Amino acid sequence: MDLALVESMREPVARGKAAFEDAQKKLSEHDPAGFTGRLQGPYRDAVSQVDRASRALGTADTALEIMPTMLGAEGSRNYLLVFQNNAEIRAGGGLPGAVSLVEANAGRVSLTRQVAASSFGRTDEPVLPLTDAEDEIWNRQLGTFFLDANFTPDFPRTAELWQARWEQEYETVDGVLTVDPVTLSYLLGATGPIEVPGGPALTSENAVDELLHQVYLRYEDPADQDAYFTAVAAAVFDRFLAGSEDPRTMIEALARGTDEGRVKVHSFDDAEQAALAGSRIAGELVFSPTADPQVGAYLNDVTGAKMSYFLRHDVQVTANSCVDGVQRLTGRAYLLSDAPENAASLPDYVTGAEIFGISAGSQRVAMQIIGPVGGAISDVQFNGAEIVTPPAVDLEGRPVVTVLMDLEPKFTADVEWHMTTGSNQTGNVSVETTAGIEPEKKDRTVPSACS
Repeated sequence: MDLALVESMREPVARGKAAFEDAQKKLSEHDPAGFTGRLQGPYRDAVSQVDRASRALGTADTALEIMPTMLGAEGSRNYLLVFQNNAEIRAGGGLPGAVSLVEANAGRVSLTRQVAASSFGRTDEPVLPLTDAEDEIWNRQLGTFFLDANFTPDFPRTAELWQARWEQEYETVDGVLTVDPVTLSYLLGATGPIEVPGGPALTSENAVDELLHQVYLRYEDPADQDAYFTAVAAAVFDRFLAGSEDPRTMIEALARGTDEGRVKVHSFDDAEQAALAGSRIAGELVFSPTADPQVGAYLNDVTGAKMSYFLRHDVQVTANSCVDGVQRLTGRAYLLSDAPENAASLPDYVTGAEIFGISAGSQRVAMQIIGPVGGAISDVQFNGAEIVTPPAVDLEGRPVVTVLMDLEPKFTADVEWHMTTGSNQTGNVSVETTAGIEPEKKDRTVPSACS
């Protein structure tokens, strides 16, 4: 990667960013509601286009600011590239599968080490001290088991835990990156099919099914599965770095994966992380009070299997009222097991073989409902009936309630709850949830009840 070319783009992109920010300011000074009908629509369209361009240039400006050093302009850098497996869902995405060490030195990027995440095993003590809230919500596995470090939806915290465990076994790392098979399917739409030993050619159409389900039907031995995933990681990495005849499509694929919460980046360099902070790719759980309240409903598989391949979910929130700067909200989550009726006959590695007492073919999901900073959660109902849930846990000022659900094939769970925001949180409500295997963005923004 030509670092001189990257550097040469910084000034014109910064100039473009400033110009569009100025245009945004000027356009915001006028209310199109007072315009004649023929002008209202075109004006709003112009505002929307300027806003999109401003966001794009802002993202590009941040990328160009940190890319040179992250690509090794000032010395070699090491990054963990973690492929998350959505077939065993985690709040942060999916079970860590193949883990690769990526070295960047003076613009040259290479894959230098590959290991299976399962090879790390469990440690006697957490690799980093856990807070009382973390221990209560996710238990010690968050810090003792590499595969469970993304039980938390806060990616910077997950990155710290992965870094600490990796460095117990191997070299120092400067950052962590994640992708998932859904993102890989988007990238394959730009690169074309990829041949991988041990399976059919991967395409944008079959990648998700092959990597999240068919591989377990083809290989019974987990070691063979790990070998296949390692080969996939290397093949995709090589093809991606080789570029594409249509680079715009490749960039759009990565952007789509990022927008859906599948691609995340964390740097352990304070200046670089400060530049990433607040962006979609940073994957942060917000703990500071803001005018716009944040709500989350995150999913963790506790079946110990690959049944999340059949999991479908949606999260909705409604802002009902606003009193003295506090909004009252209603949240609702729908979960469906789309597994076939004969799911119990699937291989043990897919069903979990009832190791944790869950019937073969069913799946158990823990959903953490995380309310706004300074807010509260109450009145949790499951399929219309109020249920007893553990008391809300205070996670750095945000209430967290855990709901456990057993989903048999074709069973739908409907979970409803009420929330209040903290004071002075009168803006639109940001709703986040876990990215699953469905190729869509599940996060949304809900209009404020205070408007």
